[in-house]
Amino acid sequence: WRDQWYGEAQYGFYDLTITKKSILIESINYDGRVVKKALVYPKAGPGPAAAPPVPPAGGAPAMPADPAAPAAPDAPAAPDAPAAPGAAAPPAGQSCATSCGKYVRGKACQCNSKCGRHGNCCADYKAQCLARAHAGDSCASQGCGHYVRGKSCQCNRKCGRHRNCCSDYKATCAR
Repeated sequence: WRDQWYGEAQYGFYDLTITKKSILIESINYDGRVVKKALVYPKAGPGPAAAPPVPPAGGAPAMPADPAAPAAPDAPAAPDAPAAPGAAAPPAGQSCATSCGKYVRGKACQCNSKCGRHGNCCADYKAQCLARAHAGDSCASQGCGHYVRGKSCQCNRKCGRHRNCCSDYKATCAR
C-alpha cells in the first residue's frame, strides 16, 4: 500500500478533512497533485448508528489498522442485547434472520462469530444466531485441535488469537 499512497516521489503530505461522520484522506505529492483519496467511516457498534462502510474513493485499498490504537480486550465484546419480545423488528438489512454465521460485505452490522470482537453485531444476533449455534458448541461435543466451520466457538490452538474459544476449551483441550 505504501507505493499507492506515496506516488512518484518521497516528498508530499496528507490532507485530512474530518467531519462527524467520516474522514477524507488525500495523499498529495511534491507538486501539489492529489495522488490518492480514501473516505473512511467509523465501524458500526453500540451507540448511535454509524455510516455503512463504503469502498475508498479512487479504488484505493483500505487503510491498514492503526498500530497505535489500543489493543482489544481479552474477552470478546458482548453483542448487543436482543430486542425485547414484542419490540419492533430490526430494519431491513439490519437483521440476522438470513445471515447467521456469514460475513456480508457492506452490511453495517454482522451476524458471525467475529462481530462481538469487532463491535458490529446486529441487534438480533443473540436471538437469531447464538441460540441456534450454541447447540453443540463446546469442546466436549466438537473435539479439540481442529477448526469446525459454522461454529460460534472453536477448540483449536488459534482460538485464543481469534478470541473465539469455547468456554470449556482450557478444561477440555489445554494440556
